[in-house]
Amino acid sequence: MVYGIKIFKVITNIYLEKLHRMRKSLNFQQGKGNRVTPKKITKAVLTDERFILMKLFESERAWAHAMQLKSESNTEPRKVYHMRSRLKKAVDRANELWELCKWGKCEDHEHVEKCETCGKCDARTYVESQAYYYTMQAVRYFEISEWKKAKSLYEKAYVEYSGLAKAVDKDHEQLYLLKCDELKPLIRYCANNDGDLTESSDLSALHVAGGDLDQFNDLLKQIYKNQVAVMTEVNWLGIVIPVKQDNVRFTILALNDSNKELGKAELNNSAKIAIYDSLLKTCTEALSSVRDDLKGSGPNNPAQITNQSLETMTRLQILFVYLHYVKLTKTVERNLLLIENNRDTSASKPQNMARLYDTVIQNLQEMAGLPGLNRESHDNNAQQEIQAKIASYTAYRCYYLSQAHLLMKRFTECSALLTRTLRHCETALSNLKLISGDSIPGVSVNCLLIPGPVVPEMADKINTLIENIGADQLICRADRCLSMIDDASADTAAPSMDPTTIELPLVRRFDDFIEDHYLSKKTSSQSTGRLISTHPDFEPIPVKPVFFDLAFYHVKFPSLDDKIKDKRGKQSAGKGLTGMVKGWIWGSQ
Repeated sequence: MVYGIKIFKVITNIYLEKLHRMRKSLNFQQGKGNRVTPKKITKAVLTDERFILMKLFESERAWAHAMQLKSESNTEPRKVYHMRSRLKKAVDRANELWELCKWGKCEDHEHVEKCETCGKCDARTYVESQAYYYTMQAVRYFEISEWKKAKSLYEKAYVEYSGLAKAVDKDHEQLYLLKCDELKPLIRYCANNDGDLTESSDLSALHVAGGDLDQFNDLLKQIYKNQVAVMTEVNWLGIVIPVKQDNVRFTILALNDSNKELGKAELNNSAKIAIYDSLLKTCTEALSSVRDDLKGSGPNNPAQITNQSLETMTRLQILFVYLHYVKLTKTVERNLLLIENNRDTSASKPQNMARLYDTVIQNLQEMAGLPGLNRESHDNNAQQEIQAKIASYTAYRCYYLSQAHLLMKRFTECSALLTRTLRHCETALSNLKLISGDSIPGVSVNCLLIPGPVVPEMADKINTLIENIGADQLICRADRCLSMIDDASADTAAPSMDPTTIELPLVRRFDDFIEDHYLSKKTSSQSTGRLISTHPDFEPIPVKPVFFDLAFYHVKFPSLDDKIKDKRGKQSAGKGLTGMVKGWIWGSQ
């Protein structure tokens, strides 16, 4: 009980601080210093939505104070009367909140939360304020044991919240359903104390009585319209995907705008590539946002989406797959645009073209594994078209790799790659014929929007590539023959010569003709030393001197015997008798 009292004290202080800050920011203080001058909110004053929140905070503060007094009344019974007065004040503030929503209710414009034209609240806010007033009034009658009135008001609030749960989207539906679950035991408790169990046995049969029913239905219809206006839908593979995240909705709008911008003929390739880069950045941010939502929603792991079908996926998972598909599609389109731009440039390297085609192939392979592209209604069209385009772009990659080997004069590798390119072209043409012959024309292009040229255009490009392969094979053979002829002529024209022969002067190599660039110079000083040898050749000699080694045995050194004898005599004289005894016992040293 003490723990509950502390909680309600904290709630009361929080709302008190919020009201103080809000009144100060709105310049709506209730006096200055110790002097109190109450101010009322009128239609003229209602220019900011914070005035509505102010009444809500006042009602919640009075209710929290009443719950605190209720907890303290177990030991202090006199506080029950104070508790009832605070509940009455909470009901009055809730009624003022409802009246403000009546004044601020917009009936001329359709909007979501706040009308941008008149700044007034919407139908959903009006219904919520009405349900809140019914709930607060029912709490007051519940505390004074007016069971019949409390039950009637709880039922009205239940109808309001259940209607809102049906009118809003799934993200906000759970909030109203939880409120309905809170009201159910209160309604049954009031009915049990009132002695009437039949009226509240079926809560689903509750309805608004009297003339309020038509007004309530009109409000619900308006909420439905507002909900449709706020929700962006995407139709993909025959599935309508609702989008409510702001960044995802922004990505879809940017996608539609980019399609219009890319369709303009006056744009060059550089401007189009910039548009693709901006769109891919936006799509990556939307993907990360949806991935975070999937991780926070429980067992919906993004890594396990590829193992499921669209029928078993949730709305958020299908949206993640769609955004991944859009990212792959725009990446392929950007790379194809870069390929066309580099193909028109003569300075482009074949290695760069092969690298771009490799990226396109990887994106198409990843696209083929997305859930939904292998459905029964799209299996024959989508998969065959993707595989045909993969084979086509593989042929182009092999072709440009052969051109890179041709530039490096690797003729064997170039010929092998051209042969493999021809094989890939035949595979691509067979897949393209299956698409154009067995499927409905235009289905795969219009429904799935597989990036790249359409089927007839792709077939024409492959036929053109086959013609180029034949010409390149002849060029490869001709270059190989020319290189062999050049190598043979180089061997006969310039026989191998000993390097030592080239370094000899002219008088010693009359029998060998060598082009000596020293002899062709005009200045005689520069050609000196190449005609004859001007000095004898050096002969190697030992580096180590041998004079002292030979003279060692003929050198007579002075005698040192006298010095050696003097040293021995001094040592024997220093020993004496002690040395003699020491020598007998331990021996001489």
